[in-house]
Amino acid sequence: MSEWKENDDLAMQSDKSYGNFFSHPIDNLELDPFQLESDSQTNTCDNIDTFSISTLKVELGELQEVKEEETEEIQHESATRFSYHVGTPQSLCSRENQSNVTYLNKGQTYELTMKCTAPTAYSGFLIECNVLLRLQERKLQAKEKEMFDTWNKENNCRLLEAMTSQCVNSEVITNDTLNPNSVHVVWNPANICTIFIKVHCLSGDFTKRKHSGEKGVPFLLSVDTYIHKTDKPSRYLCTSACILKIFQHKGAERKHRNETKQISKLTDEDKEQLASKSEVTYLKPVRKQNTFLSSHIPVTFDRLC
Repeated sequence: MSEWKENDDLAMQSDKSYGNFFSHPIDNLELDPFQLESDSQTNTCDNIDTFSISTLKVELGELQEVKEEETEEIQHESATRFSYHVGTPQSLCSRENQSNVTYLNKGQTYELTMKCTAPTAYSGFLIECNVLLRLQERKLQAKEKEMFDTWNKENNCRLLEAMTSQCVNSEVITNDTLNPNSVHVVWNPANICTIFIKVHCLSGDFTKRKHSGEKGVPFLLSVDTYIHKTDKPSRYLCTSACILKIFQHKGAERKHRNETKQISKLTDEDKEQLASKSEVTYLKPVRKQNTFLSSHIPVTFDRLC
């Protein structure tokens, strides 16, 4: 009985230290029953409530992997509460319900806006975002870090850079010194946060032959969203991304002009299949395999949802 009492007391202490975190509406994860074992026998803890068991598991560092379907549901719910967009339109030939491309110019500053659509759900919390420039093609992702580090050394320049002095409503913004393709932002979900970014590489920089952006590889601009924590890894919520191609100076505008000519030759029926024109590019939810990664660990993408 003394062993049961000690464990129950430990669970009650855990309630105090972790209660606010796990009482958050999107963090009520169902965990498998936890069994306490003595030297002589295995006991079932029917008389201990589920919440105490869950917090005890966290206290002991034995949080188990959430089932895939539960993970997807949590990510989907979180994704509906955050909106991200880049201040430039998608390809004019974009089609509805497809993963479409956005064209950027190398070295040009673009606005990235971050908004929480349900700020009351995160009252008392700060949001942490990890903004990443990634290679879209899965076969290249295995060599991505090596390729990016080599490019960084050869060009003595970051791939993705945030203008830290120009941000609006951010608590903290830093260019990751270890990863030249990563920017970290901490912001208050009660306010709309705006940062300004530049991409310094071309889509053609990562092909065997140095092509222009037209024939180069596509990138993903992604935003990982977390509940910010200072004393432990930040709690992952969701990821959103869009597909980019990076051109030389004014190449994005030239690409849009060419597409305007192409669209003028389409039939009315074909034009109806095109997506409605927008002055900004919205990032779409992306599935992520591991929900318990810190913001400093690269993401593995399944697909754009």
